[in-house]
Amino acid sequence: MADSSASSAVQRRERLAGELVSTGSKDVAESGQSVPNADWFGTMTERLQDWDRRLNRLRRLCALLESEGEQARSELWALAASTEQLANAIRSELDGLTPEREKALLVTAQPGGILRLRKLRRDVERLSREHASVCELMQDLESEVSEWGLEAAAEPAIPSRSRSGAVKSAFASHAPERQSAQEIEVATSTASESVVAKDGVYGTFAAGQGRSSTQAMTSALETGTALQQARLDAQYAEHDLQERQTLLQRIQSGVQQAHTVFRELASITESQQQPLNDIEARTQQVRGEQELTALEWERYVRRRRSRRRFCFWFSIWATLVLLFAIYVFLH
Repeated sequence: MADSSASSAVQRRERLAGELVSTGSKDVAESGQSVPNADWFGTMTERLQDWDRRLNRLRRLCALLESEGEQARSELWALAASTEQLANAIRSELDGLTPEREKALLVTAQPGGILRLRKLRRDVERLSREHASVCELMQDLESEVSEWGLEAAAEPAIPSRSRSGAVKSAFASHAPERQSAQEIEVATSTASESVVAKDGVYGTFAAGQGRSSTQAMTSALETGTALQQARLDAQYAEHDLQERQTLLQRIQSGVQQAHTVFRELASITESQQQPLNDIEARTQQVRGEQELTALEWERYVRRRRSRRRFCFWFSIWATLVLLFAIYVFLH
């Protein structure tokens, strides 16, 4: 009963290993295809997440290898091969970015494309360091497995590269400033690759010499990475400055257009001001005529009142004189 369950588990793991190898080949094939600029950041983010999941699975398989041994070994090597292919595809995708391609991505991407590209590069560096640590763990486990006396299983073909080679490809770039760091990497990785080729792709080698060379190489690559990061920051700052200058030019053009519109409005206002001035002059003239007419009417009324008053008193005086004359004539 135990043998049948163990054999079924081994068959299931071998089938999963075959699927992982085919998936890794598919990822490499898809990496060679051109991705539209609008979907490039999303595709790279999904592939980085897949890489992270594969590394976590490798760690779990390493822990499982200590407890189950040969049953988890085939899946471990298949997943390692597919993960290595995926990592190489992602690195080659980022290393193959030309300035024109970066400019096209930054133009067609959503706002914040510079920060997204910088975050992608940092995630690739982080996952590369984790990948190197997983490779080191697998080497240690391989040495322990060889001590257990287990026979080497049929392993998928994995690119012949050491831990230093894996770390180097993580930090490799097309920038001229990092040529010296790459030359140091080639010099430090040659000796370790010759030792690794004897015992297998992830075989054992002298731990002290490998770690010292890895530390020296890592320090050199960190210096190169700092220079590369400074260059990228300068490029991003220049790109931001160009965008700000373009925005400033647009603002100046808008101000000039607004000034032109204001001048047109002023000319229209001036052209409409003349009829208003004529209307105001006519209004003042009519008002003056009305005032003059009112004065003349007031003078006429005053003269008429004076005449009425004179006629009234003259009629009274004439009546009195007539009455006095009649009185004198009768007496």
